[in-house]
Amino acid sequence: MKQKNILQGIDPVLLVATGILLLLGLVILQSASGPISYRIYENPYHEFMNQLKKGVLPGMFMFYVFSNLKLKWLRRLSIVGWLMVVVLNILVLLPPFGVEVNGANRWIDIFGLQIQPAELLKLALIICLSAILFRLGRNINNTKSLILISSIILISAFIVIIIQSSLSNGIILLSISLSMLFQSKIKLRFISIFIMAGLLVAIIAISSKSYRLERVMTLLRPEQASSLDERYQINNNMIAVGSGGLFGVGLGESRQKFFYLPEASTDSIFAVFAEEAGFIGVIILLSIFLTIIFRVLFLYTRTNDEFSRYILVGGITWFSLQTIINIGPTIQLLPVTGVPLPFVSSGGTSVIVFCILFGIIANISKYRSN
Repeated sequence: MKQKNILQGIDPVLLVATGILLLLGLVILQSASGPISYRIYENPYHEFMNQLKKGVLPGMFMFYVFSNLKLKWLRRLSIVGWLMVVVLNILVLLPPFGVEVNGANRWIDIFGLQIQPAELLKLALIICLSAILFRLGRNINNTKSLILISSIILISAFIVIIIQSSLSNGIILLSISLSMLFQSKIKLRFISIFIMAGLLVAIIAISSKSYRLERVMTLLRPEQASSLDERYQINNNMIAVGSGGLFGVGLGESRQKFFYLPEASTDSIFAVFAEEAGFIGVIILLSIFLTIIFRVLFLYTRTNDEFSRYILVGGITWFSLQTIINIGPTIQLLPVTGVPLPFVSSGGTSVIVFCILFGIIANISKYRSN
């Protein structure tokens, strides 16, 4: 089937829902980031403008590029692209590229532009695994193939969990990998081994760092937390969400964003939105997320190309899980983590990478069967 030009042929539901979420994210971010922007930069619109210039506008351009890029080029450059992104993730430890933020080495500075390479790694892993699984087909169960796949997954997870000390991103990477393996022709016993290995890695990672174990215990038994600091963010998240009631306190009227919530424009942005928009607003926002998720799953059922199907599975696993991991701590369902809410939280790298992902998904949607 001949591919159409520009945005013609892209699934309209996916295009509109993604566009609405991107624009709504800017509104939510401006409200959540106003106080901290004014305190640091004496400009309440600083973080909003930064997101617009370094995230949304470049992201929209990248969406256009990848929605029109021939998919065969993704396959051909997949392994090289993954290797390049791996190098970028290692650079976080090497001066003058590595930048430490809040005690964590997860950013690099290239010509004054700060990038969080772990976000790029998620996308690179999806494309790389999609290409490899597509090429292997039923040959995936031989020893050489299993070693290749295991190496790519373990190297990716090792980088973010050990080098960057980000267990939440490691869990996302492992979950993406497992979802794509389920789509492949791999035998069930090998998937079981991957699952057990992933659980073992998570248990070791949690128990090896005292702060991770404290966060888990604080979630399970908040009344027995050893200090108020361990409960601080969870408590204030719950206060913000509870204060919203049915209709919210009004856009821009959140009280908790005035330095009661740590990272109000990133980790706790959903709590600020829940306070201002209330239960009705939360339902609307979650409906947009669910529309995108179910539309991608619908596209999966209408796509025949195996490479494309792998990308759809890995991409929607990433999008869904990152949404859950960001929102979960604000309603006391998960331990406090540090992953951005897709298209909403502050962070230009996250916005651009998700725009690239959905540009690829939009590209795939052009070939769907109606």
